[in-house]
Amino acid sequence: MISALMIFSVASVKNIGSYNSNSPSLFDKLKTAVSWDPSDYTNYTGLPIINVGGSKDFRVYIDDNDPNYNWTKTAAENAWCTGSGAYSDPYIIEDMYINGGGDGGFIYIKNSIKYFVIRNCWFHYSGSDEFDVGVFTRLTENGTIENNIFSFSHVGVFLEFSTNNISIINNFLISDDHTAGFGRAIELAEDCYDNIITNNKIRNFHEVMAFFRCHNNIIVNNYAENDIFVSSKKPIHFTECDYFLISQNVFSEIYAIDGAFLISELNCTDNSISNNSVISEFTNPFEGINFTDIFDLSQSIAQEPKVQALDSTINLENSNHNSITNNYIYIEPTTTNGGIPGYDLYIVLGIISIISLALLKRRSLTLKN
Repeated sequence: MISALMIFSVASVKNIGSYNSNSPSLFDKLKTAVSWDPSDYTNYTGLPIINVGGSKDFRVYIDDNDPNYNWTKTAAENAWCTGSGAYSDPYIIEDMYINGGGDGGFIYIKNSIKYFVIRNCWFHYSGSDEFDVGVFTRLTENGTIENNIFSFSHVGVFLEFSTNNISIINNFLISDDHTAGFGRAIELAEDCYDNIITNNKIRNFHEVMAFFRCHNNIIVNNYAENDIFVSSKKPIHFTECDYFLISQNVFSEIYAIDGAFLISELNCTDNSISNNSVISEFTNPFEGINFTDIFDLSQSIAQEPKVQALDSTINLENSNHNSITNNYIYIEPTTTNGGIPGYDLYIVLGIISIISLALLKRRSLTLKN
């Protein structure tokens, strides 16, 4: 059974409500927000230093339950880690450049409740397996991951198993459809709550974000574009999630073709999806960036876009008490796809028109009386 309050707008004009396509405050230009020169960072490139869980390798491993790998030892032995872990003096990992060379992940933090910040780092070219991640956390709280570059990581940021109170802010996540496998920019799984994902810029991931059995998280003001492909996978999907706020996010390029961007909910309750936009014409935060000049990946091969238009924009299955309001799609007037499955757009618009006329007529009669 699906129970939801749904108000969804499809626009064929450039003015789409409150969204200002020329506002510089929404998304900064990449060139001014981060450095794209590896020489500006501390080069930490090298072989993976630890084997985690019998299979996955990371360059930085922090387990605050293990005296050999806890925060205290990490900060004492590495110039790129400072602080004490207090609220007013968090551990800070910054200015690192790691090139994974297509093998393993980068930072893994577990069993930690100390305050920490990972900022102004560049994590480049992970492996292509499930846990080849830029920043991976388990049983961890009180962190901020901000202003980093994740280029060709299989997963950019992955929070798992009761990772709470983490802010993922103003990061730049870039991938393709072959270098590090079909990955995700951001993923949350297994009882992660009270996390904030905001103002991130995401390009050409197989999936933008995925959430599994999590609750009470905020996803606002993110930008995602895709000029490679739309597959049968949903760009954003939720499974057994509740009390999410998904608002003021912008999706462009192929996501704007035939209304192909799709949010999918399976067994979800009490989520709010509002004021998101799917549009192809606006100030693009990736504009002016020549990715061929920035990334030296000799194995990369230019791919033609693989477009597969999807037949619905928001898909709800076995989901209840969700609010879907004031979302906008800018598409060509001749486009027929998009919308919410089970709702014919023209029938809905016709019903709205009839109701509006009836209300106006009733008001007119009331005024005459």
